[in-house]
Amino acid sequence: MVRARVDSVESPDVDLSDPGANVPEGYLLTFLIGSDEEPSPETFGVEVWTPNGLRDRLISEPAVVGRHILIARSLSPSHAIEFLTATFEQCEGGTWRDVARQLAQIGAWEFDGYEPGE
Repeated sequence: MVRARVDSVESPDVDLSDPGANVPEGYLLTFLIGSDEEPSPETFGVEVWTPNGLRDRLISEPAVVGRHILIARSLSPSHAIEFLTATFEQCEGGTWRDVARQLAQIGAWEFDGYEPGE
C-alpha cells in the first residue's frame, strides 16, 4: 500500500520560518508530497482563508470558486499546516497515481488532468 508523505511546505505569501510574520487575509500553502514509491515529491497547493477574509474578497470579486481552499477560524500557518499535513497523510492507495488523485481533491496538483501517453 502506498501512503502519502509530506516532505515540506512553502508559501509565496507568508514567511513560514517566522512565527511572528504578518499573515495576509488569504495565503497559499504549497506542499511537496511524495511516498516511498515516488522519490521525487510533487506539488499540491491550498489557499487558506478565514470566513471574514472570504467576505472581504467577495467585496471586490463577484464569486469565489471553492476547490483547493481551506476555510479556517484562524489564519495561523502552523495550524493550517498541521491540519492539512494530517489530512494529506491519510491518503493511500495501490499506486502513487491513486494516491495523487486523492491528494488532488484537497490541493491543486501540478499534474492534475495529465494522463501518460496522451
